[in-house]
Amino acid sequence: MIIEEKDLTLARCRALVEKKLNWGSSADWSAQDFERLSERIAAETGVSLSATTLKRVWGKVKYDSVPTQTTLNALAQFLGHDNWRLFCVSNLTLNGNGKGEHTDETPAAKIPQSSSFSLWKRRRTWLIGLMVIVAVSAVAVLFFNYLNAPIDSSQVRFSSRKVTDELPNSVVFEYSIGNLKTDSVTIQQSWDPRRRERISAHKGQHTSIYYYPGYFKAKLLVGDQIMQEHPVFIKTQGWKGIIEQTPLPMYLSSKEIALNGSSMEINAVTLREKTGLSVFNNVWTHFYLVNDVNRDADNFTFETVLQNTSAKEEAICQKVRIRILTSESAIGLPLCSKGCTSDASLFIGGTNVSGKDRDLSAFGCDFSKAQRLKCTVSNKVFTIFLNEKSIFTAPANENLGKIVGVVIGFEGAGKIESAAFL
Repeated sequence: MIIEEKDLTLARCRALVEKKLNWGSSADWSAQDFERLSERIAAETGVSLSATTLKRVWGKVKYDSVPTQTTLNALAQFLGHDNWRLFCVSNLTLNGNGKGEHTDETPAAKIPQSSSFSLWKRRRTWLIGLMVIVAVSAVAVLFFNYLNAPIDSSQVRFSSRKVTDELPNSVVFEYSIGNLKTDSVTIQQSWDPRRRERISAHKGQHTSIYYYPGYFKAKLLVGDQIMQEHPVFIKTQGWKGIIEQTPLPMYLSSKEIALNGSSMEINAVTLREKTGLSVFNNVWTHFYLVNDVNRDADNFTFETVLQNTSAKEEAICQKVRIRILTSESAIGLPLCSKGCTSDASLFIGGTNVSGKDRDLSAFGCDFSKAQRLKCTVSNKVFTIFLNEKSIFTAPANENLGKIVGVVIGFEGAGKIESAAFL
């Protein structure tokens, strides 16, 4: 069986990732390990690769296609290379165990010394091969530098307008790249590189549908270079309940969520009727309030009283997640049953705190009763309170900009008694 070079390179990449993580053989990794790896890659590279994508790369999920360039570039960046191309030309080889290592032993050291002429001939062949590798590597680096040379952005124009105030919302992008000679032009709808759409270099208009509310930074790229970006603010008219699913979400009416001011819920009966499921593990309903809150994210208080009302048989970890959306980033707060805090993850601006390497047991809840959660930022200090008790404090060093909304999600059934910025 012939193993293609690209397969060997990907195998070397997997081996080096495993070596960096030091979690043991990937053959023994669980689904949670791939979730952890997804979080690590996002934290170190800014690129979000789903656990499913990573399982495909490691052969845990059957998939006949090759990984996308975005996936390969993110893995290369996780290993300290600028992109996949430069990783491919790095001076690592793959030994018989599938582990990447530097090679110090020349082929001549393994050749029987029965004939000096034969030895010289083989050394010459090895030297020629080495010269070819060096030449190809140099050309690859030069070509990479050519492709990534700075582009004059003064000719570039990029703007957008929404067509409605409802959900879903189509956005019309107007763009121009002037006299730039390229066919590689894309629009990225948000921070997520997976949400890129290839567009015509010269048509000047492109439309995209936004199914979820939020504060997105759309980007116009030529090649891999971001030429311009600007915010796309998709608002809600009051609270909006959405069951998240692929490819399209499921919107809930005010009656279905029993909306009354800032009180609302998704009960198990409604969730079963809408999804056809009786077990809700990884089935999420989010309640969105996205509008002009008009508060600075460096000085605010948010408080909510809520409860995951799923039975353990319906959603084993009874997870809740709260995201305070800002113009520059977000604050992500987790709650769950007490036995599941190892899978909890806290996000503050650009910093991710994982329950895998930090004790987040204070975020564990007894959901037989409602829980009062409060988040404050004051004097550059970020503090979380649960039932009036301080459970987490950290410096608020990053600029988060303005608060633009909040999202409260339940895995399975749940209710919100109140939620407000104070």
